[in-house]
Amino acid sequence: QSRLFNAVYIFLARVCDRHKEIQGKLLPWLDLFCSHLGIEGVNVEDALAALVRDNESLVNMQGKRWIRMFFEDIMAQYRLQRAEWLDNLHAVIRVGKKAIVEHQALTMVLFRRYESIASKFMKSDADWDTRIEIMQGVEEDMELHMEEVAMLEYSLAVIRLLSVCCEGKNPAAEVYAARYLSLKDTIKGIVQLEVFSNGEVAEGVEVAMSCRVKGVYITFLHDVYSQTNVTRLVEELQRHDNGIW
Repeated sequence: QSRLFNAVYIFLARVCDRHKEIQGKLLPWLDLFCSHLGIEGVNVEDALAALVRDNESLVNMQGKRWIRMFFEDIMAQYRLQRAEWLDNLHAVIRVGKKAIVEHQALTMVLFRRYESIASKFMKSDADWDTRIEIMQGVEEDMELHMEEVAMLEYSLAVIRLLSVCCEGKNPAAEVYAARYLSLKDTIKGIVQLEVFSNGEVAEGVEVAMSCRVKGVYITFLHDVYSQTNVTRLVEELQRHDNGIW
């Protein structure tokens, strides 16, 4: 049964993505779609994002409700950390390349309110080393470490979400994001990603995964620190021997 539902949602995602007329006709079924979130093997998230993607009218109409629903109902109810749930929010935080400031602000407020559930940055020494171990065995032991891989994917989704919330040269957003991931933490995620907390360089790290993780940190560096004050960022990078150059 879950395979049938999943096939339906894959079809809906392809049919309504960026088709405003179809998006409008499917919108009344939003609550039904959301009731299927959390069902194993059913990818509702992509269909939900496609339902409003690049439709400014629907985003303005449903965005705040959508954001509240994900934090207050879905995450609080299931108490699960799923990367696709956070990535889904991008569709209502920006339309095309235009960020919706009110939706950015609401997301940051609710993220902080539900921080105990939503936050995961893998900054502690233990989490840092775990991430390296995941990247070392991501191909051969994927099935044995699904929980750890999901944790890594979720931490990347958190960083991506904060990046989206900071798009548009918003100094206030930089202050907010820096509370979770400082410039020092960000640089470390780029230049020391494959170095264990004890200083030992990791071997056998899967290159594609390493590049993907670094890419998330680089985007965060750009959206949070470079866009808001590039002059200060350059001075900060030059002031410290952090290896970024």
